[in-house]
Amino acid sequence: MSNQSRVGWLELFYDLIFAACTLIIFMSMKQDFSVENQWWLSFVVLLVFSVWLMTTLALNRLRDQSTWVRFLVFAQMGALIITVFIAAQTSSVDNNLGLFFLAIVFVTLGFLARTVAREVGTPATMQRYAGWGAFIAALIIGINAFTPESFNIFALAFAFLIIVVGYFLLFLPRMDRQMPIDREH
Repeated sequence: MSNQSRVGWLELFYDLIFAACTLIIFMSMKQDFSVENQWWLSFVVLLVFSVWLMTTLALNRLRDQSTWVRFLVFAQMGALIITVFIAAQTSSVDNNLGLFFLAIVFVTLGFLARTVAREVGTPATMQRYAGWGAFIAALIIGINAFTPESFNIFALAFAFLIIVVGYFLLFLPRMDRQMPIDREH
């Protein structure tokens, strides 16, 4: 195994936080079997998995993890944990406090994408677009954290669509063709 494909402590700790967040959500699902609760918590699992995958791919492309990258990952972990606890307690992530911390998660994704674009170079333009998509999603969610809660579900769905379509359908397939992902990492 080469030195470049070695998994560092930050990525392992991040994986541990992801597993803990997922466990919290599944434990919450077990407590309330209502259809609405199951739908919301399934959405939160999908959201947490998407954030984990985007962050893991960004860390995969960065050779060295600077203090800035570590700060972003720790800020994201903290905001993600709070978001998951709010979702587990309220059976939703669309209340104003949950949206505020979710916006922080998306801001960290945007800064991670911009950092990768700056440090890795190719394909920097696509990475910048992924970063802007995360910033736009964070802006939509962040603004709606201060509006009446009846609008929040629409903002959350729209922001999530920006992330999923922009990152997973447009960016990720092109990135893998131009700069293959280290699948052993």
